[in-house]
Formats: sequence, C-alpha cells, structure tokens
Amino acid sequence: MSIAAVREAIGLVLEEYPGLRTVGRWTMWGAVAVSTLASVVVVGTYWRGPVVRTNLYYIEVATQCLVFGLAVVVASLLIFMSHYPLQLSRNRLVSSIAFGTIVLAEALTLFVDSTAERLNVPAVDMTLVVFSTICVAAWGTMLGPQEVVVKPKHSPTENDARLLQQLASIERALGRVGRSRA
Repeated sequence: MSIAAVREAIGLVLEEYPGLRTVGRWTMWGAVAVSTLASVVVVGTYWRGPVVRTNLYYIEVATQCLVFGLAVVVASLLIFMSHYPLQLSRNRLVSSIAFGTIVLAEALTLFVDSTAERLNVPAVDMTLVVFSTICVAAWGTMLGPQEVVVKPKHSPTENDARLLQQLASIERALGRVGRSRA
C-alpha cells in the first residue's frame, strides 16, 4: 500500500515533468530494492542465531526496511517540492503533504516499535491510527473542486525564474536520456 501511495504522489507532483517523474519513480524503486536487500541481510544475520524467532519477526524487519526506504523518498520529494516553484494545484499539494505525512508517521511508529522488546507499543500504534485518521479526514475536507488551469498567485521573481529554468534544463536532459534508451 505504501509503495502505491508514494508512486502516485510522485506521479501527481511531477505530472508536468515526465523526465523528473521517471527519475522519481526510479528512485522509489531503487529505495524499495535497497530496502529489500537490507531486510534480507538483517534477516540472514539472525536466521540461524541462537534464538528461535517466528516468521512474523522476519516480516516485521522487511516491513520496517521498506517503510524507512519509502520515508526517505517521501522526505526527498517534500524537500524537492519546497525548493522548486512547481506551481502545483491545491489538490495535488494537499494530497502530497497528507500522504507524505502518513508515510513518515508510519516510519516513525515502526522505529519506536522496533525498540520495544515485543516489537509492539500499543499506545504508539493507536496514536498512529488516530493521527492517520486525522490526516485522511483533513485531506478529504481540504480538497476542492478539480482545477482546470493553475495560475500563479504572484509574478515569478528572478529566483523563481532561475529555478524554473534549472528545472526545464534538467527535464530536457532527462528527456534525451529517456529517448536514447528507447
């Protein structure tokens, strides 16, 4: 579920920039691959250890690695969004922030749970459920009617123009790389 949410967030935020969207998705799948490899290494270290563990332990380790990898991608996406003037519609911005916050909260909850003796802190887990519910409710109430054209709220400053020019040049370079591979 988290992978699908992050993939869609990247697609929505970078819809106007197909080259950057592709790199964002490659980054996400790279994070998933590294997370899977890390979980296999961690699980492999404890597989034949002196303590017999249930299969749930190994699933929990894999889940933690995956969510932490996705949290890095989400944090990077939120930083990217705050750095470049992408002129996103209100709905895209609200959706990205809401679901990004939920993924980051899940990562924090899994980190706290991993420090517990039984890999579970019921109060923290219940807090995550309440927080996620609040985020989804806020997301639903903050969505507006679908916007057809996004108009900038202010005239672009010199810095905004420079950042947009950088973004366009990165997009052109990534577009050439994508076309040369096809």
